[in-house]
Amino acid sequence: GESGAGKTEATKQCLKFLASVAGSKENVENKILMANPLLEAFGNAKTIRNNNSSRFGKWIEVHFDPQTRAICSAQILNYLLEKSRVVFQQKGERNYHIFYQMCQDSQLTSQYELGIGPKNFNYMNQSGLIKAHDVDDASDLAEVHSAFDALNFSSDEKEWAFRTTAAILHLGNISFKKKSEKGSVTGSSIADTKPMKIAADFLGVKASELEHVLCYRSIAVRSERSVIPLDPEKARDGLNSLSKQIYGKMFDFLVKRVNDSIEGRRGRFIGILDIFGFEIFENNSFEQLCINFANEKLQQQFNRTTFKEEEALYTSEGIKFQHIEFIDNQKVLNLIEKKPVGVLLMLDEECLVPEGSNEKFMNKLESQHSRNVKFQTDKHRKMHNKLAFEIDHYAGIVKYDSSQFMEKNKDTLFQDMYDVCASSSDHLTAALFPDMNRRKHKSLSFQFRGQLNDLM
Repeated sequence: GESGAGKTEATKQCLKFLASVAGSKENVENKILMANPLLEAFGNAKTIRNNNSSRFGKWIEVHFDPQTRAICSAQILNYLLEKSRVVFQQKGERNYHIFYQMCQDSQLTSQYELGIGPKNFNYMNQSGLIKAHDVDDASDLAEVHSAFDALNFSSDEKEWAFRTTAAILHLGNISFKKKSEKGSVTGSSIADTKPMKIAADFLGVKASELEHVLCYRSIAVRSERSVIPLDPEKARDGLNSLSKQIYGKMFDFLVKRVNDSIEGRRGRFIGILDIFGFEIFENNSFEQLCINFANEKLQQQFNRTTFKEEEALYTSEGIKFQHIEFIDNQKVLNLIEKKPVGVLLMLDEECLVPEGSNEKFMNKLESQHSRNVKFQTDKHRKMHNKLAFEIDHYAGIVKYDSSQFMEKNKDTLFQDMYDVCASSSDHLTAALFPDMNRRKHKSLSFQFRGQLNDLM
């Protein structure tokens, strides 16, 4: 179903039904239900199409005891959280619910210095929308508190999640001004250190170290390390990358802790998929391509099971039926993922090239797929948007703006920033950033394709 069709609500009803019919000995069914308000607070947001849009996908396995048939455990797998929403929202949309829930609560605003209000936080005021119709942030926050308790989060873990969320808001309020460096190089300095100091305190890192990695980055070439000043624009990009990484890693931690709470014996299971719906926005970027790619995969799965396999069964049993024509979307899937020239594979390739750029990626894309009936570019794109291309999906033609494809696909963080977070005095924050030497970074596209293939 497209965005707003009711997939998330249907998932809740399915889970409520299973909990009611099967039950469990150890209250597992209630914990599964309580995971919803928690993950929705940190993973759902108001979009143009939907007041409670899932900005991540989740596959829920509900396992049953073979003897009693009661629910004995569950597991949640999460897919592709839309991290870019943390730092930017389109007009008429909101950031993740949790930010607004915290900002309307007097105790949390006092505890985490959020008193200036949503309109004064850069990560909340860009879209012009603070209050969403039919969304009760106060009531939803109460459910989040209950969920933390029901899912056996410790008081320290609960406080850490709120504190880290607040730290991200304060990071967003850091601004940079130009600063002259040696050799007529333009660097930057922090215009007002107050939000930076608050963020550093909440993250458990030294303010001086955070300030340094926001304004400079070091590059190691062979055995020599050079320190490079960042101009205000690059410093801002680095800051936004830091905010996105912290939020994404925190979300993964929350899912892991939910799974810890609902683990148990494994048996036969019923699986429920609640995943982002097909999207066509005014501006469609890398996230929309991944989301729509996932929906193409699911549509093919639906076609295979509903039409092809069902017809084969009817034929084998000699049942007369009327053949139903359906659109085979394999051509679109080939365009996006087939080796070696699928759009996502060409993007990965461009990200590995030292001089790679979104412009070069777009030119290669157009050269490779200009004759593909499912791929289009505006004849006048160089006058309007030279980085725009269109894909003819099963649900309609979508125009994508590839201007940030490479940055989003790399999904990287400066080594210096990573190291500062890893040195945090807060063990939960430090645990989000394990030893860099043991970390082999894969592109977001590579990770998502792997997850999607596992899901299929």
